Amino acid sequence: MRKPGYCPEWFDIKNYDICKEYSRSAWIAALLLRDSAANPDFYGDKSEAADRIVDLASRERLEGLHSRWSEEEYYGMAATSEAVLYDFTEVYSWIRTNQGEIINEISGLLKWSEEIDESWINLTIGEDFPNVDKNFFTPLGEWKPSKDSSESAPLLVRCDLMFSDEQIIDDLKKVLAKARTRMAANPGKAFSDVALQEWAEWKLLAYFDLTVWNEITGAGLTKVQIGNLLYPDELDFDPTQRVSRTMPDKLQKVMSGLRQIHRGVKV
Repeated sequence: MRKPGYCPEWFDIKNYDICKEYSRSAWIAALLLRDSAANPDFYGDKSEAADRIVDLASRERLEGLHSRWSEEEYYGMAATSEAVLYDFTEVYSWIRTNQGEIINEISGLLKWSEEIDESWINLTIGEDFPNVDKNFFTPLGEWKPSKDSSESAPLLVRCDLMFSDEQIIDDLKKVLAKARTRMAANPGKAFSDVALQEWAEWKLLAYFDLTVWNEITGAGLTKVQIGNLLYPDELDFDPTQRVSRTMPDKLQKVMSGLRQIHRGVKV
C-alpha cells in the first residue's frame, strides 16, 4: 500500500502489529520509554526528543521489546526490587505535577542546609524551623494530590542496612500497613488483559509516536491526516473522531497509571 504524501518517512503503521503479542512487561517497557522520550526534563533539545520517538517507532525496536521483555525478567513485575533511575524521575514528576509548593519547600531546605554550620545541632526543629517538622519529614503518600489530579504519590521507602533484617522487615510491615490504608481510599484501576489487547487494536503506541512527534517538530499534520495514517482501512468508525475525542483521554489515563499495568498478574 502506497503511503500518502503527508506521511512522515519514518512512520509505518504495520510496524505496530507486533503490539498484539505484547506481554505486560513489554507494554510497561514501551510506555516508560515513550514517557521518558516525551519528557522535556530528559531532552532539552527538541530535535533529540523527536529522534528518540522515531527510533522507538522502528520495527526493530518494537519487535525487540516483544522478544526481550518477559514477565519474569522485567524489574517492574517483582513485588520488591531495588530502585532504578526511573523511580526517582517518577517521584520528581509526581511532586512537580501535584505539589508545586513541595518543590519550593525542598529548595528552601537545601539552601538552608548549605548555609548553616555545625551550630545547627543546637537548634530545635519545630521551634527554630517550624516548617521543617511539618513538611520535610512528612511521607509523600500523606500529601494530598492537587485538585486537578487523582494520582497518588509513589511509595518511596528508605532502608538502612545497618539494622538487622528482622528490624527492617518489621518496620516495612508498618509502612505497608499505612500505605495500603491510603490505597484502599483511592485504589485506582487495574488494567485488564482485555484493556491491553484494546491498546494494540486502537494503535495506542502509534498514536503516541505520531502525535508527540508532530507536536515536537511542528510538522503540521492535521487530525484528519493522523486518523488516516493510524486507521487507513477502517470503515466501521470515523478515524478523525477517534483521534480527536477518544484517543487523547485514553492515552492520558494509561500514562497516568503506568504503575498499575502490572496489577492482575498471577503470583
